[in-house]
Order: sequence, then C-alpha cells, then structure tokens
Amino acid sequence: MRLLQLSNPKLIHPDFQSNRESVESTVSFASKTAQISQRLTRLSLPRLKESSTCCKLGRPEESIWTVSRAAQKALVSARVEMLSTPKQLSKDYIPPREPEWSRENVRST
Repeated sequence: MRLLQLSNPKLIHPDFQSNRESVESTVSFASKTAQISQRLTRLSLPRLKESSTCCKLGRPEESIWTVSRAAQKALVSARVEMLSTPKQLSKDYIPPREPEWSRENVRST
C-alpha cells in the first residue's frame, strides 16, 4: 500500500500560477539564415581509426590481444609478486550466513 502511495507523482500546489503564456523567445535573423561550413561539418563527425591492439577472433585458446615479446619474456620481481597476492581476511571477519527458513517463521497471507 505504501509503495503505491509513493509511486504517485506529487500534485501541483493549488496556489501555483504558471506564466508560460508570457514567456517569449526571439531568434535573430542571422541565426535563422546561418550556413554551416564544411570544416564544422567535418569536425562534428566522429574520428575513426583502425585499432592495432586487437586481432581478429580466432580459436578460443588464442589470445585476442597481441602481447609483445618483451612482456612474454619478463620475469616478475619479488615486490610485484608480493603486491599481487590477495590480502588476508581480518581475524574478526565473520562470513555471512545463509538465511534459515522454517515453516514456523513464514506467515501465509
């Protein structure tokens, strides 16, 4: 019931007076007759470029990304390996429990 009440839009205040009839905007003659230049048209288009970082899809076991030889031959330092290990959970951490449902706790409507 409360959800239905909250879903209704707010009503307009009874003393509200709209003045939309008096709002006017004038567009200048120059704005009405303006011509767009070729340069502006070119600048408005998205820039398209070929991506060289991604290869065509092949077999699932093949990589989509190209990996440089230097990256393939790189050796990990002790510092990088230490930073890559996940943090341990706090000793006070209590994992979330699965909810326990019983027929006594469930009321039928």
